[in-house]
Amino acid sequence: MADSFASARDIPLDANNISMSSAHYSPYAGRNYPTRVLWGDTHLHTCNSLDARAGGIALCPEQAYRFALGEERTSTWGKRPTLSRALDFLVVSDHSDGMGVPNEVVA
Repeated sequence: MADSFASARDIPLDANNISMSSAHYSPYAGRNYPTRVLWGDTHLHTCNSLDARAGGIALCPEQAYRFALGEERTSTWGKRPTLSRALDFLVVSDHSDGMGVPNEVVA
């Protein structure tokens, strides 16, 4: 079965199908917008949130922040992970309802 799609290689180049206008190849060339990619986490729960604590997470916001900076930290399960590159940003999104209560219950 022959492919019904044409690729750029299938179209012969002649004066009828090429434009010699001054238009740029890329419509995005010369635009002024950010192009730097930032890496991070936008939704992290720590020991202050019940859902994280119920899942066994015992790391608190300061420890999470230090881990995001690239420091080696001891995890809840005793492992010592580290990131290959520090994060550019971290959002600790602990729940305000019962903030810190899980720590009081476990302690």
